[in-house]
Amino acid sequence: MNNNTQTPELISDFVDGLLDDKRYCYVKNSVYHAPKAFVINALLNWCSRERMANRISRDEVIKKFKIIEKYLDGQIELKWKNGKVTTINQSVA
Repeated sequence: MNNNTQTPELISDFVDGLLDDKRYCYVKNSVYHAPKAFVINALLNWCSRERMANRISRDEVIKKFKIIEKYLDGQIELKWKNGKVTTINQSVA
C-alpha cells in the first residue's frame, strides 16, 4: 500500500483524536463550542487534497498536524493567504 492511500486514514485518526480534545471542542450549557474547527477543517482538507495530488509528502502532512497542535495550544495563529496557510507566533518576549 502506498502512502497516498494511507493519508485519509492518517487524517481520520487525527480527527478522531481531536473530537476528544477539549482544546478543539467543548460543551457549555448543553451547547457544543469549537471555535477553531473551521480553520482546522480547512487545513486538513487542504492536506488531503495536496497529498492525494502528490504535491506534499506524508511527512509534510504530519508537520501540519504539529502546527494544528500549536494552534490549539494558543502558541500560534493560523491564517490563509493566497491559498496557503501561514502561521503567526503568539509568544510575547
